[in-house]
Amino acid sequence: MHPCLNLTEIQAVIFGHLLNPDLQVDGDPLPDFATLASVARTCTAFTEVALDALWRDQTSLAPLLQVMPADLWVLRTEAQASTGEVPRPKILTFVRDLQEADWSRFDYYAPKIRRLLGTMFTSGPVYPDETVFHSLRSYRPSHPLLPNLATLHIHITHPKNFKRMPLTLLSPTITTLDIFVLDPPPYEVPAFLSDAARTCPNLRDFRFRGPNSDVIDTLALDEALAALVGTTHSIEVFDIDSSVPTTCKVIWQLGNFSALRHCETISLPSGLSVSEIQRLFSVGQSRFLKLRRFAFEAQDLAMAADVIAALQCPLYFLDTCVGIQELQPHSALARFTASFERHRCVSSLTTLWISGPPEIDGPRDSIRSAFRSLFWLAALESLYLHHSCTSELDDDWFSGAAAAWPRLRELVIYHRDPPKVTLAGLIPLIRHCSWLSDLSLSIAARPFDSDLLLPGICNTRITTLDLNSSTIVSPVRVFRCLVLMCPKLEAIYVVEGEGAEGWARVSSLLEESMEDEDEG
Repeated sequence: MHPCLNLTEIQAVIFGHLLNPDLQVDGDPLPDFATLASVARTCTAFTEVALDALWRDQTSLAPLLQVMPADLWVLRTEAQASTGEVPRPKILTFVRDLQEADWSRFDYYAPKIRRLLGTMFTSGPVYPDETVFHSLRSYRPSHPLLPNLATLHIHITHPKNFKRMPLTLLSPTITTLDIFVLDPPPYEVPAFLSDAARTCPNLRDFRFRGPNSDVIDTLALDEALAALVGTTHSIEVFDIDSSVPTTCKVIWQLGNFSALRHCETISLPSGLSVSEIQRLFSVGQSRFLKLRRFAFEAQDLAMAADVIAALQCPLYFLDTCVGIQELQPHSALARFTASFERHRCVSSLTTLWISGPPEIDGPRDSIRSAFRSLFWLAALESLYLHHSCTSELDDDWFSGAAAAWPRLRELVIYHRDPPKVTLAGLIPLIRHCSWLSDLSLSIAARPFDSDLLLPGICNTRITTLDLNSSTIVSPVRVFRCLVLMCPKLEAIYVVEGEGAEGWARVSSLLEESMEDEDEG
């Protein structure tokens, strides 16, 4: 073998290519594990490096358990009521007690696993029975099974598996912990988080998705979250389900993390005063200094406005949801949107999501005026508005939006009321927002004079339009306007409504034009 192949840098290039090849499936790289295995078997100098690469990422412990003695375990087929063709997974079960001699090959391969990803219950064609985890933990109660594990994704869909599986895998080496539990016993989630607080002091990335809080012991969960963030001072990403309540204690601790850059979705306690919000979120008190991505849920627009005003960070992503289902005054909306004016994020915020409340009371002009305050956000690339009052946004507002956001790539505006904006009102977006590729909104689709579009002005990035509950008149002429605006348009999606028949005609014309292009 050429001596250059012994160089660590050369080996890194070779195995990097095999693990991240050009071949892709559904847009994701497909690692060439077969070639890696061949290299491990045929080239002595590459064996150890190839094995490290092969074992680094796993979706189940089953392959590791299968290197243990063959007389220790058996595979049984899971009983399945369905008569479909889907292959039934096999369950790995121990058939005798563990012995020290059983661990030799396990201890050789276990340190090579750095990331355990995917589901823990039905991961792949083989998965371990829950009793296996109990046996492993009982034999080595204080010894981490995977001593170099850095990333642990736990996806458990069956309540009986929650207690035994995760606890077996927790270790001080874990820096990323991602939990999804569909149906846990009420007390097990807080207990697990408490164990994670004691066992994983070096967490940098914590994510939790679970059931609604009504099936979890909320008080115990609050205490466990507080313990977790209180003992792991290096957290950079804190991402929990909005159904999980966040206490002031947890928010206070998060604000003290010097490295925190990603925090969502914080469900704020109801009844917070302005002074309490300023105490929790004020950057002037050296809190949330590195926060760049933030999502939160507030009880009303006034609280949301106070949070944004206090959190003077150069955010690049902000998602705010107002949970109240009652009518909100237009003055509250104006105060909320005005909180963005002269904010520190005006030149950094690229993505903004705003949802709720369902209704705003007040003059229609005041609603449009309130949303004009968003024009301060000069760097905006993606905007999502889920408000019934956004039906009041008219052609003039869209003209201002196009001029304010030349980098806009995605615009999603959802409501169920008759829209004020017309098809012609989208022309400024075509003219000024050359990067726009994702457009989803409702319009009053009426044909316009083609002279309104300057020669050569069109958008070639938009291939689909989601027009929700748009109305339409003169489908043939609307079709001609659409293809002038978006010559690469391939599909239009609308929901059933009074314009469904007209949009079906537009879709038919669009299909015919595409067939003509193919034949040409």
